[in-house]
Amino acid sequence: MIKSIVPFLLLLQAFVSADDNMVVTCGSVIKLKIPQRGSTATYHLYSEDIQMHGGSGQQIVTWMKNDPSNTGTLWQIRPKHHDESAEQEYPSKDSATRDTCAETAAPVQCGSTIRLTHLKTTTNLHSHGVKSPLSRQQEVTGFGTGDGKGDAGDNWIVECNTKVWKRGTTVRIRHVDTDAYLGGTTQATFNQNNCGHGCPILNHMEAFGRRSKDELTMLEADIGIYMHK
Repeated sequence: MIKSIVPFLLLLQAFVSADDNMVVTCGSVIKLKIPQRGSTATYHLYSEDIQMHGGSGQQIVTWMKNDPSNTGTLWQIRPKHHDESAEQEYPSKDSATRDTCAETAAPVQCGSTIRLTHLKTTTNLHSHGVKSPLSRQQEVTGFGTGDGKGDAGDNWIVECNTKVWKRGTTVRIRHVDTDAYLGGTTQATFNQNNCGHGCPILNHMEAFGRRSKDELTMLEADIGIYMHK
């Protein structure tokens, strides 16, 4: 399903609303931004089909400086991990599950549980108890095969101060299994000393899970394709 909409989304990614208060919805494809204090640079959550050397060996996830032409920073918002034998993307209306996306274009409720599936590789944003390579906090990776299938380690809770997630407002994304918040900082940046010559993620910031609820875990939904009814 995800692969089939990639060409369409790539054509449309520049045509987004200028409304910073746009509601973020289920099924939308977004760029997730992490502001950096004292810097005008914009960093977006990024992944590509390269495995980490060390740690879990899973697919790398980093924060990359803004590059409008790079499609590795596009992520689709999907309902939380569920039984892979189920053919439907969303839980049925009579399901007891009320804490996740209910249907395409439904607003993402603050406090709900979602997955973020990397559009280009179809892996899910994932975390676990393995230490991250630079800051030695918690590793964040891409995990799963096929159409975003993975496990419960792909579930994240959206924390915000309003009823629904809105573009341009601060949110935090907390990992369900470990209670770590998705974060990053320029103080944990890949360079030739810690990544080697020919490093494919040179000058990227490490994406990590962090127990502290602070400025390093403040995120925003940036440009993307926002689904609306």
